[in-house]
Amino acid sequence: MGTHIVYAFATDGQDANSSGVAQQLIGEISAQVFTVNSPAGGLTCSKTFNVASGAWETAGNWTPSGLPAATDTACVPAGDSATLSTTPSIAGLVLQGTLSGTGGLNVSGAANLSGTLGSGTYTFGGLVTWSGGTIGPNSVANTNGGLAITGAVTLVSSTVNSASNAVMSGSGQLTMDTATFNQGTGFTFDIQNDLPISAPAGKFGVFNNAGTLQKSAGTGTTDFNAVKLNNTGTLSLLSGTISLTNVSNDSSSGQIFFAAGTTLRVSPGATLNLSGPISGPVSSPAGTLLVSSTATVNFNAGSSSTALAAINIPGGSIFLNNAGIIGAVSISASNGGLIANPGILAGNVSITGGAALSIFGPGNFPGTVNINGSFSIDNVSKIFGLLSGTTPNTGFSQLVVNGAATVGGGLFYTPVSFTPAIGNSLTLVQATTLTGTFVSNNFPTAPNSVWNFTYNAPPGTAIATLQASSGNPVVSLPANINFGNVPVGTTSAQQVVTLTNTGTGALNFTSAPSLSGGNSADFTIVSTTCAVGTPVAASGTCTVTLTFTPTQSSAENATLNFADNATPATQSVALSGTGTSPVTATLSPTSLNFGTATQGTPSAPMSVNLSASVSIGINVASIGFTGPNAADFSQTSNCLPTVPADSSCTINVIFTPSTSGAESALLVVTDNAAPGTQSVALTGTGTGGTTNFTITPAPGTGTQVSVQPGSTATFTIVVTPAPGSSGPVTFTCGPPIPTTICAVSPSSAVLNGSTPITLVVTLRTNCATAEIPGAPMNLPTGMPPQIIVLWLASLAALGLVRRFAPQTRLARLAPALALLLLIVTCAGCGSSASPAIPGAPTTPPGLYTINVTATSGGVSQSIPLMVRVI
Repeated sequence: MGTHIVYAFATDGQDANSSGVAQQLIGEISAQVFTVNSPAGGLTCSKTFNVASGAWETAGNWTPSGLPAATDTACVPAGDSATLSTTPSIAGLVLQGTLSGTGGLNVSGAANLSGTLGSGTYTFGGLVTWSGGTIGPNSVANTNGGLAITGAVTLVSSTVNSASNAVMSGSGQLTMDTATFNQGTGFTFDIQNDLPISAPAGKFGVFNNAGTLQKSAGTGTTDFNAVKLNNTGTLSLLSGTISLTNVSNDSSSGQIFFAAGTTLRVSPGATLNLSGPISGPVSSPAGTLLVSSTATVNFNAGSSSTALAAINIPGGSIFLNNAGIIGAVSISASNGGLIANPGILAGNVSITGGAALSIFGPGNFPGTVNINGSFSIDNVSKIFGLLSGTTPNTGFSQLVVNGAATVGGGLFYTPVSFTPAIGNSLTLVQATTLTGTFVSNNFPTAPNSVWNFTYNAPPGTAIATLQASSGNPVVSLPANINFGNVPVGTTSAQQVVTLTNTGTGALNFTSAPSLSGGNSADFTIVSTTCAVGTPVAASGTCTVTLTFTPTQSSAENATLNFADNATPATQSVALSGTGTSPVTATLSPTSLNFGTATQGTPSAPMSVNLSASVSIGINVASIGFTGPNAADFSQTSNCLPTVPADSSCTINVIFTPSTSGAESALLVVTDNAAPGTQSVALTGTGTGGTTNFTITPAPGTGTQVSVQPGSTATFTIVVTPAPGSSGPVTFTCGPPIPTTICAVSPSSAVLNGSTPITLVVTLRTNCATAEIPGAPMNLPTGMPPQIIVLWLASLAALGLVRRFAPQTRLARLAPALALLLLIVTCAGCGSSASPAIPGAPTTPPGLYTINVTATSGGVSQSIPLMVRVI
């Protein structure tokens, strides 16, 4: 947390307090922000220069007469020029004209400058408010009491030494014509706008920061244009962008801090030499280092980066020169960008658009790039390395990825005093997981040998092994492939080119198959098995699958090229095809309006005609609907799968609104006619219609039932719509019976004005334990029959035992056993199935009433059902 400091000055030219500048601590904020309060109405002039040109030291040149003393505020009006031959001391200065000479000036208090300071040394002990003007050649300004730059200030062959806090705000900007600005240790130069610190064309300036240089306000760009920045203190980006432009040797041995959303841009042609740390907020990585096209950033010894959101290199270069860990959430080189030299990158690294990763350092040292994150390289980018032996890092360049790696592109390794031998094996990539393959390489070979590339053996590796070749490969290819006539804008059927190695040695590709020729853009390599690192053995084959999509109605030609270790080293296949008139499809009409339709009731069908061109038919892939109400439209047609040339088919569309109000959708036909789909706009309005219906028990069924706990009661209900009633209807049941599940099937339907809807209502009671099974009985009251039967059986058994064996132990136990059986039977549940609600108690006995309710269009009808749980 920094401090918020206010500089306040009195209006009479005297200091606001006895010590000069009042520094008032008014609160803690996230960074040091400096606010300068100039005196209201400006400084009061106690001495005013009164001649157009004259000596400062002439008493008569001042009003009132007499030289300014140490307690005076001296004013030099616009148009007047005072010449100094000594170095007097005054309390304050208002300069609208010019000061020059061989002397200088000491100002103990505040100064407002909008004129010109000529040659000399000027020392200010109070706040200097610089609203414009110039410091001329051979002049030195020492600001020891605060500096506020509020207008356009020009430094010409001069020096400003800021030994206090400075603010550039409002319309403030600096133009440095062969000039130097020195920001002192322990003080802050705060940029609070988006205006530049720049040099005129053909000139340069220098900004030396030993304190803190920060941009705390302005969401745009502050451009250090042709002004060399030397940062030995702290460069803090708290808002917007700082751009380093047109300087080849900016440097930072101090710290650079990025806040969320900020950017340090190294502009085209500029160079930034880093030997200090770069950081951001650890809790939320933020800020971007942008290395523009042809720009360079050198991460030298002592430099590192952490907690950045991104390091982007779109055409620029970064060099890892014995730096520490260079980290960001995303590190990306694109459009010819370069990441060079061995080092450690922490983040997800991507190399795309012809960019390169160079894994070797000065002095032809191979080295290693370690990536703590993921890595990917596309098929048009490259990895450069050195090959001077078979040991990783010291003998050959190696990429180590502590994460997932996706490889492609080319491998370009340069031998350094080394000739590989058969059997040499190089683990070029070592990753946690690896996908993809390299598409080309220029590895040096020995006579009668070939490099074989293997992937994921062991997992996560890309290994190059030099193998002996037995004999010479010979390539056999078809002379040409003709795709015939293909409508413009339509992709042809695939054609396969088969390459056969008719020689006695292995065929190794040095680059992936490619296309060339005037119409090569209209031919596409869909897939290939002819890949770098995948040798084609003698008598073996590989294939290239191609398509042709003409863009013009004429003959087109291209060439399929192969590059390998055969003689000659390149082979080709001629490709041809003819573009014909494009396939066209016409839908008529282009819109349908169904007017009003009753909710839930299908409309009368409306027709759309799909017509093919006179010369070419249409291949129809699908017919469907999109849009907010697509589900309320349906279609039938005779258009699939083809519509012959010079003919048409019919699509019948039906609108069944599911709601009241305006609805819309698109009828979409997908086919082979440009642009691939055709559509018809559909509109209609749903209306509520008439809703009336009755709800009754199904014939032969009732509305009462008795069940034991654990059994299921079932009712059959019929909903009969009144003539003309239509629309969706929903069904519910309630209120709930304790520990019982009530369900209505179906839970919704559509009234059509004539067809009754049959509902099945089930109430599944709960039983905590399952015992002797029972069954629901349509008895309003009383005991279930099985209980009566068991009672009778028990009495009969008792009678028999007592009759035939009256003195036995069984005779004495039989009554007790019969009674126990009857108790268990009466207390048991009505089903042996698992509980309806596991863990819940048994449904308590009682007489319950539930209501089954049907609701449609604001109309509700209910029927009560009674359930006795016994």
